[in-house]
Amino acid sequence: MTDDLVKRLRNEGIAELDEAADRIRELEAALVKVAEEYEIEWSKSSVINTLNIAQILSERIVIARKALEGKDD
Repeated sequence: MTDDLVKRLRNEGIAELDEAADRIRELEAALVKVAEEYEIEWSKSSVINTLNIAQILSERIVIARKALEGKDD
């Protein structure tokens, strides 16, 4: 669905729409990273390392927030 939206935005040929399409791609990449890394860690979790998992989730939330704000780092 998002790919279709990005293609439609790019096909319009307007700079702002290209910028919007690029932004969608950046946000998708950040959210994929958040989800993938958290799922990997969660699948290996135990009661002992729950705090480590919480720390990882916190770091991923920061990545997602920065992506939504348009920051790279």
